[in-house]
Amino acid sequence: MILNFNEFKLASEIVEKIIKEININDVENSLKELTKDIKPDRRTAFFNHVNSLFLNVLLNRLDEPGFGEGAKEKATKARKVLNTLK
Repeated sequence: MILNFNEFKLASEIVEKIIKEININDVENSLKELTKDIKPDRRTAFFNHVNSLFLNVLLNRLDEPGFGEGAKEKATKARKVLNTLK
């Protein structure tokens, strides 16, 4: 299933928020809260895309300003949580 523009935008915003603002201990609850409005039939595709964005953080974005220490751990934890939410 192909995501729509709003879903792509939301996925990007979720990744930025988790990495920059959320405490690592709150990643799971934050992901659940931030994705609660995704329709059940679109969740798998959405979670796969968000998971890919977190992988992109791990591979390409760890040195970006604003990400700081902990970005690697948060992205890794978020990817694990997303795999359980599918």
